[in-house]
Amino acid sequence: MTFSQAVRVYQQGLSWYASFFQYTNLCGNRHMPLILFVHTYYHFCVLCILTPYILHKAPIAIDGTLPEMVCKQAAGSIRELVKYYSQFCSNGKLLDFMPLFKTAALSLLEIGEAKTC
Repeated sequence: MTFSQAVRVYQQGLSWYASFFQYTNLCGNRHMPLILFVHTYYHFCVLCILTPYILHKAPIAIDGTLPEMVCKQAAGSIRELVKYYSQFCSNGKLLDFMPLFKTAALSLLEIGEAKTC
């Protein structure tokens, strides 16, 4: 996938994500685990799409946002969503993919921290 293709997919994903918020506002707590999973999966997909371009200094949005910033925000969101998901589930059991999302996010954050030092 080229950088321009990745940006296009990311922007299409943003549109979908905005519409997903409209759906979640209509749902009650009984769908909360699914909603948290979808939010987490979305941010994981953002990492998958943009991580190869973290070192690119070309913006991916009109406001000048760089891939590195979007990936850091996505990783931070995953960390918080997994934490909330584990608190929300009374049995404490995470879906099989949730720990993988968390590990990927934390790894990306650690790499980012190491590069800024």
